[in-house]
Amino acid sequence: FLMIRRPPRSTRKESSAASDVYKRQAYSCSLWDPGLGKRINQVITNPTSRVFRDNNRDSFEQNLKGVILSSSFTHGKQMLFSFSGNHWIGIHLGMTGNLAIESKEYSPKKHDALLFRQSSQTLAFRDPRQFGRLRLHLGKKSPDW
Repeated sequence: FLMIRRPPRSTRKESSAASDVYKRQAYSCSLWDPGLGKRINQVITNPTSRVFRDNNRDSFEQNLKGVILSSSFTHGKQMLFSFSGNHWIGIHLGMTGNLAIESKEYSPKKHDALLFRQSSQTLAFRDPRQFGRLRLHLGKKSPDW
């Protein structure tokens, strides 16, 4: 789960839809890389977003405030982010989800499902159509989802 996996060369076509999805996922995951090694000072969740359907949104706020973003990984359409203290979040972008970096003063907008405020920036997960999914895992080993 912790490696970027590409389709075999014989089946990969640069213009294929699968290739475009792979590029989007790998690129999206790297968008939060400037936040690596930095503390999450505040966690903001959208109370109306359905992307938290597998977890209680309050558990994101309680468990992720004060932790440090350690690393990011992709596998297929899944993204995995590890944090200090054996905390993990899984993100599936769905059809319209995306990751972004905003200013530290950024105000939440309608489609922002999750915001991580750091000292110099805000990491954002947006999903206008809410087909994406956020998962929280606590443990030493990476989750098996």
